Amino acid sequence: MVLAIECGVRASVFLFPRGSTAAIALVFSPALITFIGLPAGAVGGCPASRLWQRGGPVQKTAVAVLSAAVLTLQQWQTRGDPERWW
Repeated sequence: MVLAIECGVRASVFLFPRGSTAAIALVFSPALITFIGLPAGAVGGCPASRLWQRGGPVQKTAVAVLSAAVLTLQQWQTRGDPERWW
């Protein structure tokens, strides 16, 4: 999650700048990562880890599919072009 946020911020500043103030995002990205990215990764990763360790084949398949879906969504969002995010 942290890497996805960082890639998105860097791409929006260096690859697709929207104006002269685009670099301000670099100042606030550490706070965004600290207060949103790390807790979101922990909230999703802890239950997924427990299901993977204790679950059967159905639970492991569900964790794998959901993890792949989240990674795909993150990659789609970090393309850098804010107009294509949503």
